[in-house]
Amino acid sequence: MKKRSRCMCPFLRAQGYEVIEAADSAEAIAAATQHPCPIDLLISDVEMPGLDGPALAGRLARRRPEMKVLFISGYPDCDLGPGVALLRKPFAPQSLLCKVTEILGDSTRAVLSRSTA
Repeated sequence: MKKRSRCMCPFLRAQGYEVIEAADSAEAIAAATQHPCPIDLLISDVEMPGLDGPALAGRLARRRPEMKVLFISGYPDCDLGPGVALLRKPFAPQSLLCKVTEILGDSTRAVLSRSTA
């Protein structure tokens, strides 16, 4: 797991979120499969080795259709289409919190984080 994910997860935990960390897409799929409770949000880089963020989200949506997704990208030309939540790198922790709160509101708290940058 790279630096941003290591910083992002403790920050989200400090805000009261339950965070399930995964170093790669295989770990994310395994974690989502084994976690007994709902997962409210997947946070994933768009571009990653192996299974990219949209493909990971699609695979997880089959098992967890209620799960929302926040993509992260450092590519300026990244366009995932209307209605897709995207946070551009670099970002401040407060920007991440604002985006997560915008997506989830205040009532949900389980987050699966899979980021490589």
